[in-house]
Amino acid sequence: MTAQKVYEKLMQTGIISATGEVTFGMLSIKTIVKDSSIIGNVLQL
Repeated sequence: MTAQKVYEKLMQTGIISATGEVTFGMLSIKTIVKDSSIIGNVLQL
């Protein structure tokens, strides 16, 4: 999935007014993303 598709999907679901947390997981390791700049870096990979 491209970053553009992720953005479009989030906008369709009303992400602007949503609250919550962003997590990142790989294999059995899951962590909370606390720095918003990391989200952009992950999407660009």
